Amino acid sequence: MDRKKTDLSRRNFLKNAGLAGAVTGAAAVLGNIPSNKAEAAANVRYVSVYESVMKESGRMYSRAAKCEGPAGPIAFEDREISSGEIIETVNCDVVVVGAGITGMIASLKAASMGKSVLVIEKMNAGRGIFECYGAVNSKILKDEGYGMTGAQQAELIREIYTAAHWRLRRGPVHTFIKRSGEAADFMEDMFKKGAGGIYSSPSRGQSNSSTYECNFVVPATLVGGLTKAPTGLPAAYVVRELATVGRQEFPSNYSIRFNTPAVQLIRDGGGPVTGVIARDGRGYIRINAAKGVILATGGYDANPEMMEAYCRSEDYANFTWWNGCFGTTGDGHMMGMRVGAIMDSVPHAVMSFNGGGPWKYIRRDVNVSGGFRVNSHGKRFMDEGLSLAKTTFMINATSAQENYGKNVWQIGNAATGTAEAIEEFKSAGAFRGPYNSLEELAAACGINAANLRQTAEDFNSYCDTGVDLEFGRGQDFEFGNGLSGPLNDGIGPKFSNPLTTANKLNLSGPFYAFRPRAGYVLSTVSGLQIDENCNVLDTNDEPIPGLYAGGNASGCFFHGNYPRHVSGSSVGRGITFGYVAAEHACKRS
Repeated sequence: MDRKKTDLSRRNFLKNAGLAGAVTGAAAVLGNIPSNKAEAAANVRYVSVYESVMKESGRMYSRAAKCEGPAGPIAFEDREISSGEIIETVNCDVVVVGAGITGMIASLKAASMGKSVLVIEKMNAGRGIFECYGAVNSKILKDEGYGMTGAQQAELIREIYTAAHWRLRRGPVHTFIKRSGEAADFMEDMFKKGAGGIYSSPSRGQSNSSTYECNFVVPATLVGGLTKAPTGLPAAYVVRELATVGRQEFPSNYSIRFNTPAVQLIRDGGGPVTGVIARDGRGYIRINAAKGVILATGGYDANPEMMEAYCRSEDYANFTWWNGCFGTTGDGHMMGMRVGAIMDSVPHAVMSFNGGGPWKYIRRDVNVSGGFRVNSHGKRFMDEGLSLAKTTFMINATSAQENYGKNVWQIGNAATGTAEAIEEFKSAGAFRGPYNSLEELAAACGINAANLRQTAEDFNSYCDTGVDLEFGRGQDFEFGNGLSGPLNDGIGPKFSNPLTTANKLNLSGPFYAFRPRAGYVLSTVSGLQIDENCNVLDTNDEPIPGLYAGGNASGCFFHGNYPRHVSGSSVGRGITFGYVAAEHACKRS
């Protein structure tokens, strides 16, 4: 297939983002021009720096970095597909595009309401990632005493808005808070109908957990002899189980087709979306959907061109990738934009966690314990004790350093990892040591030796007093702490780990250094803007009839960064929005 015919060009990406065209707002400034030259100056068009410096017009004003992440198979086709190319026509009530967690809940909900449902999935199986999800006042949580009061729900609403700097429409956040418990209860009922034994369990009391978070519990019998599902991947087993439940429970009105990507939506002018064009190994299929189309296609983290167009360079340039499915190429985003949908404003939010070694795809079994992190000048630039809940801040601080943090080093007195792994990291240029002096280590890392020595002495003095005079490490600040009141109750995430004499760097050595990536990308979490019913909005801010989006294909929930401290909000919104979208679609007249 010709990529030029199937991909939106970068200019089209930017056009749909509202960025296309040169930025021309600079006007002539005539204030101090002598009067005899004023007339001539009035006819001079002063070129803005954006036009003269930014050669690729329309791009955000920033350094542009190449995205070296995975390039998955793009299904979207930006062309007219003639009726003569259609080899099959299928009629149903609801078509769900994507068989991840959002798509599975949407399809099961629609089928449970008696509607005929067809799920089409680009890949050979539905994928999912991560092990937990957020839900408010689900039956499981309330039975365990973790129900949330109205005041606590309001606190969570406020925290989500604050984390997005209030750049959100009203609607989707409140839908998540008010309907997530109901959606989670529905999912649990579906688990009970299956033979796999999957269920949910409150994660309260575990590290970085909150009162509204649950874990997926996947029995060892489902994971091929392992004692549990691999970290981050229980949802892969969850979506497989839910697909089986759909076929078993709704044999007359539920079907799934894998290896059948959607390539574009069907919409006649300004009318409703009435279906999708898909394709399989035989050719193109027209799927007419009487009630609606639900986009559950995930993000676009496996589409480097979209990453470059919509995300900050700092949010991908020095990252590894940890993704359960390289089919997330933004097909839903592009299909929606083609029929007039509006996207979240840029920069889009990327879900990323702290860590990652020298390879493109995540592998991190080596580290340096203790000490501190420095930039290429040998100076600290962050609070290294930030907890997992504030991992986004650690990533931001690292990627903001010179060359997107590619010469940042973690300095310590001990190395962790096997001898074989350490040697492999050394050969990749990501590990140094042991050295007997800081000066030798600095030379090996290419950083300023005098600054590194001063940094170490200053850091040790902070450890002695327990007060980090540069970045406040160890101080549990209320400002920006997030969930520090009734949602936390003193058990959940803290802003920073304590700073004590145990954190001091032993200046007698030995010394080691590890060069981490800024972080690793899990997914993009911005998308097509939606309302409280998960209807996709057009560029006039009106719902597009018959078109819905949920999960990472949808927007209006995050801005700028994914807030790790708002536990389970990504998977939780996927479950909730799939449920709500299906319900609304099924009730359409």
